[in-house]
Amino acid sequence: MLNSDIADVIIIGAGPAGSRLAWRLARQNRTVILIEKRKMMGESVCCTGLISPHCFNEFGLNQDLIINRFNSARIHSPSGEIAHVKRRDTQAVVVDRTIFDQALMQKAMNAGVQLKLGMIAENIQIFADRVVIKTSQEDKQQEISAKTVVIASGLNQRFTSMLGLGTVRDFAIGVQLEVEDVNITDVDVYLGNSLAPGFFAWMVPTSTRHAKLGMIVRHHPMEHMHRLLTRINEDNGTQIPFEKPVCRPIPLKSLRKTYGDRVLVIGDAAGQVKTTSGGGIYYGLLCADIAADILKEAIPQNKLLDRDLKKYEYTWRNRLQRDMFVGQLARKFLQHTGDSQLDKLVRKTHTSALLEKLLDDDRLSFDWHGPAFIKWFSGVFRA
Repeated sequence: MLNSDIADVIIIGAGPAGSRLAWRLARQNRTVILIEKRKMMGESVCCTGLISPHCFNEFGLNQDLIINRFNSARIHSPSGEIAHVKRRDTQAVVVDRTIFDQALMQKAMNAGVQLKLGMIAENIQIFADRVVIKTSQEDKQQEISAKTVVIASGLNQRFTSMLGLGTVRDFAIGVQLEVEDVNITDVDVYLGNSLAPGFFAWMVPTSTRHAKLGMIVRHHPMEHMHRLLTRINEDNGTQIPFEKPVCRPIPLKSLRKTYGDRVLVIGDAAGQVKTTSGGGIYYGLLCADIAADILKEAIPQNKLLDRDLKKYEYTWRNRLQRDMFVGQLARKFLQHTGDSQLDKLVRKTHTSALLEKLLDDDRLSFDWHGPAFIKWFSGVFRA
């Protein structure tokens, strides 16, 4: 087979980042194969689907995908005190991740992307003029070749380790449970070391009387989710039953190296997530666009070696590294803060002038919230 007969790009993973990149490349008249191990998109997705209106505008997403909007949140302290935070404009929106993922995937297909649902990438081999992906689909084995491969498969240590790119050395567990018969209109954020030690938990209303509970923990996800649900039932006088939640690993640090000969890594697979909340949609879409811009120049010139693709990592780190670092500082603060200090944090936020200053700060945004976290914490404990 001649090099001209193979695909330009194989993308492993049809989540938001993978589908976005596939669409961008197809719009550049590149032949793209999108591999997804799930037979149906949206199966067992562990993601609240909370993103910013800015994200929708920046990436031209369909506004019809929004199922709820928020301009306020309630922050619950370990002892039960509440600070109510509200701004004039919509700060966050929520999407149904199944429908959201399907919409991005369909957009890619409409642009000419070849989608392979239910196909599992088993092995990646890099050659001088191509990459070869060994795949399985039901009982069928197949090899697919392309000029380059992009790993967008979520936190999958096997592929990056296989290619000498290292592994994500620090990660936690994201836990999610969908519940019914709740009557809330605000996003609820719960602090406390008995619920989500070192992190925080949340409840986000998705529609009338429906919500998603979520948290990040390092250990014992079932136990901590059960405690959160018990707390919510006690606070609201409800009797929401406990069911088995969905869990997934969340990277807390980025991959050491996100490029190599004929290889790029994007999204959760690269550790491109918010280090405070574990959210990865915005960062993933942003880095997908960066990868598309790099490959737009690299593929026609056949400049796909390690030294040629290095610009991808420089660009995305230059864009995200500061906020990721500040987010890590905020997370470390939570990890070393006792419940009495968290009570003080919520109490002083509620009673001091700090809240008004925070709400007037243009840096307080859903996508770039690291600096606002630091200002919040330092402002309270200086007071």
